Amino acid sequence: LPEGCGVVINRGTWPPPPIFELIRHRGGIEPQEMARVFNLGIGLVVIVPPEDAQETIRRAEECGDRAFMIGMVETGARAVRYA
Repeated sequence: LPEGCGVVINRGTWPPPPIFELIRHRGGIEPQEMARVFNLGIGLVVIVPPEDAQETIRRAEECGDRAFMIGMVETGARAVRYA
């Protein structure tokens, strides 16, 4: 991300693989730590303008991938924030 831009990831906008809940439960790991360490199943992230989001998702699904709009870019510190 360029300076002056941060990302907000909205929890619950994608289905995390069940293995992450098992790891969290058995390891007694806090949700924030799970997100930081394991990324909760988020693979490739593509940042596109909001008006292109649905078309990008549609094209990914046409190629056999699962795609979700999981967040947005915002003005601010160059960091990832979970909401």
